[in-house]
Amino acid sequence: GLALGSLLVALKGGVHPPLRAIHLGTLGIISGIAIYGLSSLFWQCVLGAFLFAFFHPMVNSAMQLIWRTETPIEHQGAIFAVRRMFTSALGPLGIAASIPLSEHIVGPAARAAGEWVPLAPVWPNAATMPLGATLVVVASTMAAVALYFRRNAFLEPAPQPDGPPSSSSPP
Repeated sequence: GLALGSLLVALKGGVHPPLRAIHLGTLGIISGIAIYGLSSLFWQCVLGAFLFAFFHPMVNSAMQLIWRTETPIEHQGAIFAVRRMFTSALGPLGIAASIPLSEHIVGPAARAAGEWVPLAPVWPNAATMPLGATLVVVASTMAAVALYFRRNAFLEPAPQPDGPPSSSSPP
């Protein structure tokens, strides 16, 4: 998925307009996480992982385009270094947090919910339920944050009173 998504972005010459790419890509990533979390069959896992990886290059290249056009050249080196350090740290932190979160918080909540609603069709065994339910919670949280950002136009370029529109806005 990652290689195919990267190839598609490269062949298209980037993603335009970047805001649409961020919104659609985020929807694809969220869908991949949710499908993977709800999967009980191998092909469902593969589909979820593919979607998750396929849409990352779209979002990453669009975000980089916005950062490059909105950040003054003299500050780009320092800002991009801090941004990269922050995003690189999120992977290991997410992995480290996922096990305690799924075993001690989401897993028990899903087991309690399973007494009221049958969850066996979704997660056929007790070993897959905590992590699957955690992924569904993560996808739901990401969707809520993405909708909040979209509704409040956090990624929209700031209006410029005098002069041409920002280069990250659509033509």
